[in-house]
Amino acid sequence: MREFPGAIGNGGWHADSEFMVARYSDSWSFDRAVLLVYTAKKRAERASGVGPATDTFIVMGGAYTPLNPTIVDAVHNSWNDMQGVEKLTKDSYYENISRIILGYLKDSETNKADQKNADE
Repeated sequence: MREFPGAIGNGGWHADSEFMVARYSDSWSFDRAVLLVYTAKKRAERASGVGPATDTFIVMGGAYTPLNPTIVDAVHNSWNDMQGVEKLTKDSYYENISRIILGYLKDSETNKADQKNADE
């Protein structure tokens, strides 16, 4: 039994991982789930053979209806905004860790030099 809905093909594993990381459950609101599904689709594009084209449908009661293009555009724009925020956030953490590590290495080298001078 599949733990997450609708992820198939070459990018299925990538999409499933997005659902897992988000801790998706069927109690999520529709709007939140739509953004997660789009995010999972974008992650799946990292797999070979998965292209950028996306057909988005709402499936209920055995029938399916295309998702309104205005909503599709809004979801895409929200995803783009999230990517920018995520990059800025990650970059600031990378810079912080870099400062800490470089400071540690500098202190370590200073301590080694001080110890060498003390031993002489």
